[in-house]
Amino acid sequence: MLRIWLDPKTLRVFGPLALALSFPRNLMPRSLFKARFLIAFIFVLICGCVSVTEPVSMGDGRYMITLNARGGFSNDGELLSQSITRANTFCASKGQEAEILDTQHSGVQMWTPQNNQVVFRCHESHK
Repeated sequence: MLRIWLDPKTLRVFGPLALALSFPRNLMPRSLFKARFLIAFIFVLICGCVSVTEPVSMGDGRYMITLNARGGFSNDGELLSQSITRANTFCASKGQEAEILDTQHSGVQMWTPQNNQVVFRCHESHK
């Protein structure tokens, strides 16, 4: 039997999904039992998973950030924006600005894993 621990953090994050999945099988109608697995499948399909690497030095003052996304509804523009935001955050922590040198992407939304790479350089702010 599939059960989820119903601690306060789980309930805040997953809410009704956590309650539906934790309901004992022998106390619910068969159709409700099937429905909870359908809800869980749709939830996982929609949420997807996105991971962004830390900036990696490529020499000559250049850095690369790679973003990988599986599932979900994020398009290439949103994923590129996340990578560039990470580059800006990295350079801002050094008191500099990011200059984007190159971007590449591959994969198809909701079909194959999406990957994008941003190559950038940090330089002194012109303000």
